[in-house]
Amino acid sequence: MWWWGARVFAGRFNWLGRFSHVAAVLVCLVSVLYLTLFPVYWEYGEMNYSGEGRTYNVSYMVLCAIVLTIAGAVVRALGGPLSGAETTSDVRRGWVELTVAGVLAGLLIASPSTRHTYETLKTAPAYLKEEQARARALRRAPSEGVVFVDRITVRPAGLFWGDLEPDEAHWINVCYAKYYRLQSVRSRS
Repeated sequence: MWWWGARVFAGRFNWLGRFSHVAAVLVCLVSVLYLTLFPVYWEYGEMNYSGEGRTYNVSYMVLCAIVLTIAGAVVRALGGPLSGAETTSDVRRGWVELTVAGVLAGLLIASPSTRHTYETLKTAPAYLKEEQARARALRRAPSEGVVFVDRITVRPAGLFWGDLEPDEAHWINVCYAKYYRLQSVRSRS
């Protein structure tokens, strides 16, 4: 991608060669990251740090921009200046780009999130089966009266976000009942 971007957008990333420009971009990105994360922490507190998904989406995109900015600055600094002709610095830049790409790939693979995602994917089929069985039962249930269902037993982190509760007035229960056009839904336990 760097190779393609360097050729298509030649001259547009000259700011990566100036420390002051890179620093200014990183200060702006870190400021946006601060604004997306810490107000959520202040609102929900240490024990219930769970903001809205769109806040996490912005935080994730800003973190990606920070990583790409730092990687671009490192490649620019170690690879030498860009030129129109194929030179020794172009070959060196290619090796630097491959090295940085390899390091980033290694960090991605070694990340605890990657292991966590792999573990989640192993239990995802069982979770899907339970969810599908519940959906079939709710589609077949009579619309009048209280419909009782079992709680989900497989709860893969990252996929499982909440379950039906014994209290039929709980917001998740109300949403299920409205979606399936039922009078009331609740869990057995």
